[in-house]
Amino acid sequence: MSEFKLKKLEIDDNGLIKNLKYHFTEEGLVDWKSMIPVKYLYINNDIKNRARIEKKYNKNYDQIDIINDEVEDSDLVQLLAGVKFLLKIRRYLDIKYTIKEANENYAAVNCRIVFAPNFESQNQPIAFEDNACAHGNNTNGFGQKYLLEMATNRALCRCVRSFLSINIVSKEELQNESNDNFKSNGAVENKFAKVLSELMVKKKIDWPKIADKLKKENLFKEQYTGPDTLPTDILVDMIDRLKKAKDIV
Repeated sequence: MSEFKLKKLEIDDNGLIKNLKYHFTEEGLVDWKSMIPVKYLYINNDIKNRARIEKKYNKNYDQIDIINDEVEDSDLVQLLAGVKFLLKIRRYLDIKYTIKEANENYAAVNCRIVFAPNFESQNQPIAFEDNACAHGNNTNGFGQKYLLEMATNRALCRCVRSFLSINIVSKEELQNESNDNFKSNGAVENKFAKVLSELMVKKKIDWPKIADKLKKENLFKEQYTGPDTLPTDILVDMIDRLKKAKDIV
């Protein structure tokens, strides 16, 4: 039996891991999306999307190849393991979860990560945070019994994805809109919609700007016509962004 040798993790002057092959954008920044191993990606297999995807790539679903067929970000989903892989190679100094709300019907969690210094952050540590929620209308099956855990995983995914500018949604963030076994707490969503509407007036942000931001992040859907039509997780996220800045960032 051969002896296992630990491999020492070495960091270069740019804050990057030595001997790790990086991909870069035209601007000279790390292309973190392309760093996700294909084994952590799959094509969205929602039955409602399958026909559209097969028509788009002119192949049966099982024959579509993520790399060779150049599958677009909007048609891909990444596993939680992929998010954790990115976090590991980007490196971080600290991670903290804050429970905003937790009951049998609804959970909301904030994830704050202090990312390690590298050339992209001018060799300074940088903190970033994001929020996520879980409730009966955006979870199903096993997830409905572990709303807090679902919200925690989602907050992690959103924080990492947003900071690294990755538009491939994570599996944990997918909503199950066909779930009829749970009636949403309309009072909760109406409360958040009212708060967002008031913030939009205060910050002088109109709905088209909110919609445009959601489109850029692949979160927009045709039924979203105003704050009162947004799901709770997006409402909470938009409220948090507007509270921290003068504009949607």
